[in-house]
Amino acid sequence: MLDEVSNTVQGLLIGPVQRIPRYLLLIKELVNCTPKDWDVCRDLADTVTMLEHFTAHMNHSKVISDSAFAVYQIQTKILGMPFSIVSPTRRFIRQFMGRFEAPPKKITTATTTILALPRVP
Repeated sequence: MLDEVSNTVQGLLIGPVQRIPRYLLLIKELVNCTPKDWDVCRDLADTVTMLEHFTAHMNHSKVISDSAFAVYQIQTKILGMPFSIVSPTRRFIRQFMGRFEAPPKKITTATTTILALPRVP
């Protein structure tokens, strides 16, 4: 029953967000069908621009959120870590599967240190 409630709440929260791109398509179609000399045409065009900026911001925020969650997941898998690696400025770049022939190497950059560790089975 708890899963049903959480699925319903999640659906209620994400539903309006998923409608925004549909609204954008609808208003673009209205712009195409509205005579250019009507006063409302300029308002519709401004609304399209505003919604395009808003959806770009939403997509960028989703990328940042996914990256922060990936960093958090990595931190939860590292046992005994004396400090938090989760930070607003830290980004997850990519994950790869590989085989380590040598011991882990320490890579130092200007902003952070990344350890390449073998995967524990």
